[in-house]
Amino acid sequence: MTASRSCRVLLDYTPAARLTPVRRAIGPVLALSPVILALGLWAAGSAAVLHAVLTRGDYVMDEVRRHGLVVVLLQKMAWLAVPYLVLGLACSLAALGLLRLRRRQRNPGLAEGVLGTVLLCCALAATLVHGIAERPALFGGLFYGKGGMRKALQLAIEHHVSPDTFGAAVEAASLAILLLAVGGALRRSRRPGRWAAGLLLGVGACFLVLAWPHPARRPRADHPNVLLVFVDSLREDALDEGSLWEGATPEMRALARSAVRLRGVRTPVARTFPSVATLLTGLHPVQHGVRVTYVSTTECAPVRRSLPRWFASGGYTSAAVSGYCGAPFPDLDFGFSVRRCARSEIDLVTSIAALRGHPWTVVWLRSPWLRRLFPTMREGVECSHPDDVTDEAIATWRAMPEPFFMVAFYDNAHLPYLPVWPDARDTGGYEGPNRYEISAGDLLEQVVAGEASPLQRANATELANAKRLYAGAVRGVDRSLGRLLRSLAEDGLDRRTVVVVLGDHGENLLDAGGPLAHGEAAERDRSYEIPVVVRAPGLLPRVLDDRLGLHDLAPTLLELAGLSLPAGLEGRSFAGRLRGGPSLPERPLVMETDLWWLARDTVDRMDPSGRGLAYPRLEERLLAIEPGDPPHIVVAPKWRQAVLRAKQRRLDFGPWTLTYLPRTTGASLRLYRRDLDPWLTRDLGPSEPARLAEMTTLLYGEMARLGDRHVLEPEDESLRPLATTPYKPARAP
Repeated sequence: MTASRSCRVLLDYTPAARLTPVRRAIGPVLALSPVILALGLWAAGSAAVLHAVLTRGDYVMDEVRRHGLVVVLLQKMAWLAVPYLVLGLACSLAALGLLRLRRRQRNPGLAEGVLGTVLLCCALAATLVHGIAERPALFGGLFYGKGGMRKALQLAIEHHVSPDTFGAAVEAASLAILLLAVGGALRRSRRPGRWAAGLLLGVGACFLVLAWPHPARRPRADHPNVLLVFVDSLREDALDEGSLWEGATPEMRALARSAVRLRGVRTPVARTFPSVATLLTGLHPVQHGVRVTYVSTTECAPVRRSLPRWFASGGYTSAAVSGYCGAPFPDLDFGFSVRRCARSEIDLVTSIAALRGHPWTVVWLRSPWLRRLFPTMREGVECSHPDDVTDEAIATWRAMPEPFFMVAFYDNAHLPYLPVWPDARDTGGYEGPNRYEISAGDLLEQVVAGEASPLQRANATELANAKRLYAGAVRGVDRSLGRLLRSLAEDGLDRRTVVVVLGDHGENLLDAGGPLAHGEAAERDRSYEIPVVVRAPGLLPRVLDDRLGLHDLAPTLLELAGLSLPAGLEGRSFAGRLRGGPSLPERPLVMETDLWWLARDTVDRMDPSGRGLAYPRLEERLLAIEPGDPPHIVVAPKWRQAVLRAKQRRLDFGPWTLTYLPRTTGASLRLYRRDLDPWLTRDLGPSEPARLAEMTTLLYGEMARLGDRHVLEPEDESLRPLATTPYKPARAP
């Protein structure tokens, strides 16, 4: 028998009774080849991740290995096998149904396996094209960063594919294949098979009905809803007309024109963990204990007195929705009843590692209910997309009774600045390695490039590219925020909802010779300034320049909601001011830095004396793992006191700013006129000794009142007596 005749016989229709036992056994295996191929792809990706954990030297892989997180990583990757299995089974069943549209039954196995494999390859190719177009940073390391044909492929997809149009076409094709496959299964199946197909359709329909969002219960008329929207790393000048970022924030600026915009709000620590804790507790970080990003749970007990619990006592339900930067919401015990967030910093590290081998899953598992089943999708940096947060926020409030208190947290504008489609296509002609994020490569490389930023500082092209990336990331968040607000109106909630949009902190982009990112320095760092927009029933649009602290928002939100204010808050309500009342008396605001990774380099750049105190380095075991469920990444106990002593501090009062730079010889104190020198570049202390003495007394008095026990005496002996002067409330200069 010739080879061609053998192939014809193998593919010909053959009655089942004439098949040999061997061919009967091989047939099902061949039919399941899409499943085998899908699971093989999962196994290959998982093996690549494990190999990197054992052999590579970047920060994420080292942390996974050093802290014994390999088991956690394996659990995440094992759960990610489920979508591969489902996709493979779907392709196999679809092939079986399609082939049964023919009158005669083929030789079992081979034809189904070939067609199923083709369907699987088409599904993977469609996933790849959609993912590259929509989230280019996720696939940049696999394609653009490799150069050659892979780079050309990514650029071609970037310029010629619209994810919305392509996704609609793929969905239409998938639906057509599904209907044809079901028709074939019903046509050629015996009665039990038809019952099984009907049952499958019924289960699928019930599943879709249950997954579809349902309207919430009727609202209570006595309290409004409260929607608090954080935009991570949002600069205060992002809402200014005519600014560099004007084109990136049309939705936010439109909201600001119809609401009250606050221009003088400061966050005491320009990092997410301390800022979120400050807003939700109404306390200064020295009081609530969250003074660093990696805080021990034993140090932050005061966060249990928080807005979600105070709103709950007034009959509210509460929810927090976020991407990868929202770890504070589950990590700290604020009391949210619903949390759609990254689970912990530990999960961030392991999820980043797991998703490197399985980027396909980010494109598959993006609907709100699938993200609940696979929370790993919220914990990858490059997979962050503002539309995912918007979709989850909308689905969550539609499932909640009113009144509700909800926090929605967008993180694309955070370092490494991740624009998505269509903003990722606006490259300005840039063709370098950092096309899709601030630095190509692994997380530690991003941290080094982000904080030391030697490439951006030395190259005007790279600096312009960093600003382009930031603007693109903000533009994507702005567009998604606009959709969130329109959905609020479509659901009839806008007239009974207090909406607050703000940054958790600002962002520096090497302005005035200062740092990149946020929270690193007390001088040449404006990331402590945050934009705040408040829209509430009865408030008239206006711009207010009152000097306020982030902790003042907690009592303000409670008063706007008509709830009583708890005792012991550091913050003061300015709800009366929002309604047109007088300004609150200005109070001094104390701010401080958080951890930075390249501590010695950062200190030496900002304080060339060579005596500045720096945080311990990562290689000195700065971080440790605190047991728990989940476990937490924390500052190692032996370094906590050193970290608090090394913090730079700053006091703003009236137009004046005093900075505190800790050194081995004491604290260096510098005086600036902030209204004339907003980037704090000219020390006026020698020419203003009386003002320097007044601000020194005020700084040490405020730190004593707050309970900060880790401050050093002034380096200047003439100022040391002022550090122990009894505290007296001061008036603004």
